[in-house]
Amino acid sequence: MQVGNSTFIHYPRTGGRFITQWLNTACGKQYPTSMSPSLGVAGKKWGTIRNPFDFYVSFYYLDNGRKEMFVDFLRDFLDAKVRYYWLMLKYLKIHDIGIATYCFIYFFCDYKKVFVLKEIKDLKPYIIVDKIVKYEPILVENIKKAFNLTLDERYIINKTQKIGVSTTKKPFMDYYNKELRDLIIHKDRLIFKLYPEYECNSNKS
Repeated sequence: MQVGNSTFIHYPRTGGRFITQWLNTACGKQYPTSMSPSLGVAGKKWGTIRNPFDFYVSFYYLDNGRKEMFVDFLRDFLDAKVRYYWLMLKYLKIHDIGIATYCFIYFFCDYKKVFVLKEIKDLKPYIIVDKIVKYEPILVENIKKAFNLTLDERYIINKTQKIGVSTTKKPFMDYYNKELRDLIIHKDRLIFKLYPEYECNSNKS
């Protein structure tokens, strides 16, 4: 599958805005992207995934403007009390999941089948995108490897750019105490089941 013959599904806070700009430049034309769930998009589909711990820190700086402590923001965020996220509250409560997991299900899975389950044990059988590229450590390089892109001049990225690397002033795990860390591990357990290295990396930070 080639990047140019597929649609990029934009899972929020996983580098989507940059990816769109980069692909438009790299392909020399408007690259097909969608903010809709994969369920409503025909043809080949792909997207990016980010460590949930980093995902929440990214949303903290986007939605909060650093006006409240991260711990307070995160608790409100997980209860869908931030902006429009109250629309997700029903599913967050019923399935006891975090917003990172909700987004993964909504954008990358057959969410109509997932959300009606009495208990969600594994997301892998419900994934309907053709490829999921990891945000870390360098997003552009991961995309190139995933699609076997050649390193010609259209895909040259300034090596000083930290694309796919958190721009916060401290490591993202420094925002978490043990209580918050355990909460995320529980709420986003389905993502950690798919990507156990994310939980392992949180132990090293």
